[in-house]
Amino acid sequence: MNKIKLLREQAAKIRKEINEEEEKDFQKTQIPFLKSLVGKYFSYRDNGYGGGSSIKWNEYRKILEFYKSKNGSYYLIYENFHIDCNGNVTFEINSQFPYYGIAWKNKVLFNGYVKITKKEYDTNKKKALNEMVTLKKLKKELDKDD
Repeated sequence: MNKIKLLREQAAKIRKEINEEEEKDFQKTQIPFLKSLVGKYFSYRDNGYGGGSSIKWNEYRKILEFYKSKNGSYYLIYENFHIDCNGNVTFEINSQFPYYGIAWKNKVLFNGYVKITKKEYDTNKKKALNEMVTLKKLKKELDKDD
């Protein structure tokens, strides 16, 4: 047998064993951790459009549900909102596929986000909803263009 073929067969067997062990670990540790994130609040601080813009805003996220799809994939479903520097309000419901592997063990999946309180989240959600009704910040930004 060709040595390269033999090594590839051995590597495939080892990869299969690694995948099985990672799946066991994911089931045992990551799934409970991910489920514990439901109802938690996060913020990405000082978001911006780049280009040296000094006007920044925060983005907010609440984990709504840990979901297992029919094909067996796992997702965190979350609500996300922000008011950007131009007064544009964005609300969305989205999902995030949790990464596997030791590097992501017991880590929040949203890179750059920090955990926040319900009070901070609710206060800023109220402001964003109010902006959708009043359009105050948007109009202020539009008036700058005149």
